[in-house]
Formats: sequence, structure tokens, C-alpha cells
Amino acid sequence: DEIVAKLDALRKADEGLYLEAIKELQASLNESRPSGAKEQTGEPLQNITELLEKLHESKSENTDGNVQISKSKPEVPGKTITPTAGFTIKSISSNDGMKVFINICEHEDIEVPGVKKRLNEEGEEIEGMNVPMSVGAPREDMDKSSQKCRVYDIIVNPTVLRESLADKTGQYRDFVCQLGIQCLEHKYKDVVDKRYKLPKMKYMGETIHSQYIQDRKK
Repeated sequence: DEIVAKLDALRKADEGLYLEAIKELQASLNESRPSGAKEQTGEPLQNITELLEKLHESKSENTDGNVQISKSKPEVPGKTITPTAGFTIKSISSNDGMKVFINICEHEDIEVPGVKKRLNEEGEEIEGMNVPMSVGAPREDMDKSSQKCRVYDIIVNPTVLRESLADKTGQYRDFVCQLGIQCLEHKYKDVVDKRYKLPKMKYMGETIHSQYIQDRKK
């Protein structure tokens, strides 16, 4: 029951981590099951519980001062939101060479950007722009050439989208794109080529996907 509760909380907080946990649990069970055994002892279950806790602790963290990625803490109230499409980034993953699409979406429940103080590598207090981003789990899709591709959704506050579209120099939009790519690398270890393109599309996918986020207003 404890393991089921932990998995359910993880699934609601972050689908990507939930799928990762399922894979690791299966591997753990396979390793702990003797050949031909019909029954499990209590030890593998204890190991699985410890594995869940370690996985949850290692993945539930923020990036540094510029970007915030939503943590996966079940004890924090949360809710499901469905964003509005904004624009799409197209690039390639250095991990496997797969084409990657990043949908930059908006929703008012994501915090407004602001200046935030943090410590640099020398321990000195500095100020930097903080752009909250909710990063969804990767999913597979097919591009217009019927080739497999990987798709991510990143949700920001509507202010970010308005300012990026209003900036005729393109510098602010590039700033947002680079931060989004940094989020993927930090959260999912997907190293995406920063030499991206901006196709003429608002959203890659037939249906806009919802995300479960922390409700910081409670």
C-alpha cells in the first residue's frame, strides 16, 4: 500500500518521473526474483521503497537562479492546468539524434517573471532574472515526414509570451528558448542543440496536453 501511494503521488506530480520509477522498479524486481521462484520475500519490497525515496529526492530540485522547474512534492497542493499554445522550437537531441519539438505555452497559474537574488559560484549575492517554467514529460510523435520525433511542452506565464512576441529584435524570445532548452537538459538529461529553428506553427501535436503543477496560491 505504501509503494502504491508513493507511485500515485509521483504520477500526479510528474508523469516523466513516474514512468522512470516504474522502469526502475521492474528492473529491481527482476534482479531480486530468484530463477523459478514463486513467491517474493519482504526484502525486495523494502528495496523498492528505498529506491522510490531516493529517486524522488534526486529529481525534486530546482535549477539555478534563472529558471525554476516545478518540484515533485506530493505534500504540496497541486492542480491540473491546460495551457494555451504559443510558439514551437525545433531542434535535434545530441543524445540520440532524434528531432525535438518544444512547445512554449502559456497559463496564468504559472508565476510572473521577476528579479531574484541568488549566490554565485564564489558565494556572492547577485541578482538575476527568474522565469518560472513548468516542464512536461517527453512524448513521442510523428513529424510531417512521418518520422518519429520527441515533443516537450513548457508552460510560462502569459507575460513571457507577450514580451517575446512583442520584441522585434528577437533577443527576448531567444532568451526564453535557451532557458527552455536548459530546462530539458537539467530535468530529463536531454541535451538539445541550441541552434534551433522556429517553424511556423503554434503547437506540435493534435491536442494540447495538460500538466499537473504545484498550486502555490494555497
